[in-house]
Amino acid sequence: MSFSLRGSNLPGIVAGVDLSVAQHRFVTIDVTGRAVLSSAGGRIDAVLENDPILNQAASLMGPGSVAKVQAGAAIALGADVASDADGKAVTAVPGDFIIGTCIVDAGAVDELISVWMTSVGGARDLAVFSNATRPAQPVSVGTAIFNTDDNAPNYSDGTNWRDASGALT
Repeated sequence: MSFSLRGSNLPGIVAGVDLSVAQHRFVTIDVTGRAVLSSAGGRIDAVLENDPILNQAASLMGPGSVAKVQAGAAIALGADVASDADGKAVTAVPGDFIIGTCIVDAGAVDELISVWMTSVGGARDLAVFSNATRPAQPVSVGTAIFNTDDNAPNYSDGTNWRDASGALT
């Protein structure tokens, strides 16, 4: 059975989109300071504890907490956890933003798991893509990949892929 234990709370944040069906999912704070669902492998700032519509207060549980999170797939106890495209928890793969560790596992999609939210960042390894295969924009600001066409890292500014000098790639 999943459980939660509040560590940090992120007050004063409102929903940037309708999150009325997104309770217990990962969210990120967008460039306007509002909560939106985390992207697949993207940055995670908190877990949504309520079900706000656009511009309503979002109750967010942040790092240092044990949070109930809806699973996007079966997840083993002790697995590093990341977000899928719907803000649900999945087992992290190289290049994913890892928020923490699964401490109550899930055997199926949509089960509630408990995640010990231990980090505020941290992809273990950069995901590897070519220009043709890298994720389509928009991607969370700061998402980094290794581009095999450039033979160098690229990062997202939220709209475009850029190289280390800031040039479009």
